[in-house]
Amino acid sequence: VNDVLDMSRIESGRFILEPTCVNLESCILEVCDLVRVQLEAKKVELSVSCDVSNKWVLCDKVMLDRARMNLLCNAGKFTEENGTVSLQLKEIATGDKTGCYEIRIKDTGIGMSPEFVERLFIPFERERTSTVSKTQGTGLGLAITKRIVDMMDGNITVQTEKGKGTEFVITVDFPLVEPEDESC
Repeated sequence: VNDVLDMSRIESGRFILEPTCVNLESCILEVCDLVRVQLEAKKVELSVSCDVSNKWVLCDKVMLDRARMNLLCNAGKFTEENGTVSLQLKEIATGDKTGCYEIRIKDTGIGMSPEFVERLFIPFERERTSTVSKTQGTGLGLAITKRIVDMMDGNITVQTEKGKGTEFVITVDFPLVEPEDESC
């Protein structure tokens, strides 16, 4: 129900970002801690790496967490026992007042067909396979994630192969801040 309401707010333009001062590295680790228990229960290994020199940025933490959580949960949902999921945060460029960050979420799951990838971010779309049909979901998580990334003026791409896994890459620029700034 929350996904349907959020999608409705996004499409009607009533969904706004609320930037705050955020430590990106801590933010990544918090989200991974939330998902780790779920993945361990399924015997899926989670690896996390952070390579950033400018950790403090101005962004909407709740929405960024939501996007990452959607991707991590999907990775776990569609990865079989003894598979792996990884999350990598990397600072790929730094300007005077902004940093460009890349978030990669990769799994060794079931992958997707090229035909479905074309419709991946359309609300309520789900690939029709015997494995996916057994898995609960509304088909809104990726549509919401795409809209959040778009609202942050970022980019999201996907590389996937049936039976081999999927990798999502989010690239986004954030204003750099110091934790003692008055905006924090």
